[in-house]
Amino acid sequence: MIARVHGPAYGAGFELALDSDFRIVSDEAALAFPVNPLALLWGMAQLPRLVGVAKAKEILMLHNTLTGTEAHELGLATEVVPLNDLEERTMAMAQQLARGPRRTYAGIKKGLVEPRLDALPGIPAPGLRARDERLVVRGCRGGSSGLP
Repeated sequence: MIARVHGPAYGAGFELALDSDFRIVSDEAALAFPVNPLALLWGMAQLPRLVGVAKAKEILMLHNTLTGTEAHELGLATEVVPLNDLEERTMAMAQQLARGPRRTYAGIKKGLVEPRLDALPGIPAPGLRARDERLVVRGCRGGSSGLP
């Protein structure tokens, strides 16, 4: 899934972007988790994995709003582009991915996201794996677009 962030993405909007495979943000984007217990829970699910615990604490506890450029520098955005180029760049990436080997992409995503619990030392659980359930938003005008 590709998230296209053109402006403010707070709370659930930020989480949906973080849960995407790729995030293209405009130079006018603003990303944050507001001071709200539910929003903070959303942030705790993804931020540490993407930016590390120390930076996640800073973003969540000091309630930092990130610009598109800052999100890109932290590795939270795949690309930052001028607002006028955002839709064109997102569609170009979507078309590139659509032309690629879908089964290979699925295998890559599964291998990167799904930990092999049976590979952990001392845990006899052959074949046991964690599940990854993702929300796919297709053609959403609210700032994200997705691929199957």
